Amino acid sequence: MIEFSTDSPKTMSFDCLTAVAFARSIGLRQKGAFIAFIQDGHSPATQVEHPNTNQLTNIMTDEDIDAFTARFTTITILSAETGLHRNTVRLAPKIAGVQPFTQNSRDYGGIYLREDAVQAVSKKVLNPEG
Repeated sequence: MIEFSTDSPKTMSFDCLTAVAFARSIGLRQKGAFIAFIQDGHSPATQVEHPNTNQLTNIMTDEDIDAFTARFTTITILSAETGLHRNTVRLAPKIAGVQPFTQNSRDYGGIYLREDAVQAVSKKVLNPEG
């Protein structure tokens, strides 16, 4: 559980993943892409003061992660959810013409709109020849 002080900004013990660590855990390796995704308002994150450096950093609470995964997904997440090999999952959106999420030509790495990616993977699994 997160322990917040009454001071502003929030200070906490790091029981939650930093946004950067969360990004790596879901297969996003493009430097700064997930932080830009957050800063551009596409996903919530909780900004806190790091207990060691006193610098502001973004963490992903369970609620932040739930909000992200409700709308977006990645190849790593889809592979874990479906049990399919990541190469099978990676190929499905490509075959269906589903592109990673962008806005105003800004590339955020391998983040997909969940609905589109799930539909593409479902089609690939249900109809592997077509």
